[in-house]
Amino acid sequence: MKYDFYIVELCFSATLSNIFVIGVENEDEDIFLVGEESHIMAFCSLENIVNFINNRNTETFPFNKNKLVDYKQLFSNERAYYSFTEIEEVLLRNVKIDNIGKDDAGILIVGYNLISDYFYQTKNEECLLLRKNINMDMFFDYCYYKYFWKQGEEWLELEKKLSSFDYSEFVRIFKELISVFEKSIKIVRV
Repeated sequence: MKYDFYIVELCFSATLSNIFVIGVENEDEDIFLVGEESHIMAFCSLENIVNFINNRNTETFPFNKNKLVDYKQLFSNERAYYSFTEIEEVLLRNVKIDNIGKDDAGILIVGYNLISDYFYQTKNEECLLLRKNINMDMFFDYCYYKYFWKQGEEWLELEKKLSSFDYSEFVRIFKELISVFEKSIKIVRV
């Protein structure tokens, strides 16, 4: 199976500087370099990633040293950037589902998909269940149909249900998912 490695730069409001994690993409999924207890292994600098790879002798799921040793590919790919500070700002500045513009919808969808990849990778049942909350489903269906997909019967059905959408519950769950994701990240000291 072919793996495409990439670096993900993450920004959280609680940290003073951005952190970096290693991601991999194959034809089936996007996953992260994880260590003990399925924590995402994060680094304070790109140099720390190089030091980790060069000094690592043990297997690390889902990568092994042989796969990581050619890290030039890792640095030659474009780095992905996710700002959870920006996601939280989008959540706070909007108070209703119809206030969400296309740009804000895109920011929330991309961040949500990133953290969902991790929850699927680790089979985090609690977070996967939270993702299935009716408000989560309705919000993302709304954004996809309104801005990215062709509107048809599904859109008309969704419009009928929108009066039951609870934006504050959506924000609460989204923030909880972000919190679990952030707590799953452990800085590797090398």
